[in-house]
Amino acid sequence: MIFQVVAIELENADGLYAWFEISELIDRLDYDDKSFVLNEEDIISRIKNEVEILLRLNH
Repeated sequence: MIFQVVAIELENADGLYAWFEISELIDRLDYDDKSFVLNEEDIISRIKNEVEILLRLNH
């Protein structure tokens, strides 16, 4: 997967890994075949969860 390659190239990619994964999920939703089990609402929920984690870390 592309996000794994990018994560390896970044020095401190741990905090960004979830966002690379989300980007990959969005691409799969847009371009993959119908066997993909997540839908748009699942991905939006994942994004909201990651934002909440970031907000908690910054306060």
